[in-house]
Amino acid sequence: MQQSKQTKPVVTGADAKAVREAELERWEQFIVVQLQGAMLERELTYPQLAQMLTEAGFPVDGKTLANRLKQGRFPMALGMKVFHLLGMSEVPLPGKKGLPAKLIVRRKNLFK
Repeated sequence: MQQSKQTKPVVTGADAKAVREAELERWEQFIVVQLQGAMLERELTYPQLAQMLTEAGFPVDGKTLANRLKQGRFPMALGMKVFHLLGMSEVPLPGKKGLPAKLIVRRKNLFK
C-alpha cells in the first residue's frame, strides 16, 4: 500500500498575502537574531557597530541602528555588510525545513 504525500493547503488572496508577509517577517527576525548574536560574541555595542559602519561608508548612529534591529526591519544588504565587517565568512541558515518554530533572542544591553 502506497502512502500519499501530505501537501500543504493552497492559500489564495488576502490570506496568501498575510502568509507571505508573516514568512518574510520571520526571516527578518532571523537575520536580526544572527546579527545580535554576532555582536554579543564580539562584545560589540550598537554605537561601536555604528562607528564601524560609518567608517566603511554607511553612516548611521547607534540609536538608529538599535531601533532598526529592535523593529526587525533591517535591509539585507546592510546586514550582509555588517556580517562582512564582523569578519563572518558564513552566515548560518536553517535547513530545508525552514526557520525554527521559535527564534531565541539573546538578551543583553548592547547599547552602552
